[in-house]
Amino acid sequence: MDYFTEDALPMAVGYARAAAVAGHAVGLRTFGFMLVRGKGVEEDRDGALELFRAAAAKGDPYGPFRDRLRKRIFPRTGMMRV
Repeated sequence: MDYFTEDALPMAVGYARAAAVAGHAVGLRTFGFMLVRGKGVEEDRDGALELFRAAAAKGDPYGPFRDRLRKRIFPRTGMMRV
């Protein structure tokens, strides 16, 4: 997600959110990535995990990988390493 210019970020967020709402697997994963990194949106790791799981359920090959990241939890903060 670092290949775009910052002024294009609002548009990228809008497209990713729309694709996720429409249920597209790649859109779910992309918007989840934005949520987990706080790219153009407020950071929401729980919401990102839900999107990664939904992407995996729709056949996205990266969805299960992202879901497995949940298991790498910092012991005291409860935050995922990504």
